[in-house]
Amino acid sequence: MTELKKQRDLKDLSCLTNTWDEFTLDTCYDDLTQELVLKVEMPDDSWFAIGFGASMTDTDMIAWFHQKGRGFASDLWSTQWGRPSTDAIQNIREGEAPSYNASTKKMTFVTRRPLDTGDSAQDFMVPLDEAMPMSYAYKKGGSAFDQHDFRSVWSLKVDSTGSLSDGGLDEAELLRQP
Repeated sequence: MTELKKQRDLKDLSCLTNTWDEFTLDTCYDDLTQELVLKVEMPDDSWFAIGFGASMTDTDMIAWFHQKGRGFASDLWSTQWGRPSTDAIQNIREGEAPSYNASTKKMTFVTRRPLDTGDSAQDFMVPLDEAMPMSYAYKKGGSAFDQHDFRSVWSLKVDSTGSLSDGGLDEAELLRQP
């Protein structure tokens, strides 16, 4: 029998919060499990995705989908500008079951992803103590995975001490990458 690793509760983790329009992403690091813990809050009838890179070319991605109080997350791989494909090996897991707030019509997901998934073909190894380019995109008014309404970039640094920060990379320069 395999022993499960202990994990820290989300409330005990250091997190970096980003809000874009009606989408909030808390990126946290669990040093016990060596995982990113991603808490996403998003409106109904939408999708939201992050990419471990500044563009869609050869980029590891995670997307969350929400429609009428139901939702799921998916591990993706993108080879070019266009709809990413589902990663052959799903290296994400629910940290908590998705929860729906009927009054705000928002869904909250908590997704866990190892820093090193062991899937070198379609996953990005998240480095410690190093700034890395990230991207995000979203679509409102339809949870079908088609052309996003908006996309942009950000940067992230995961410290071996357990803290997270904006990586400080130049976003204008990141947007210039093909």
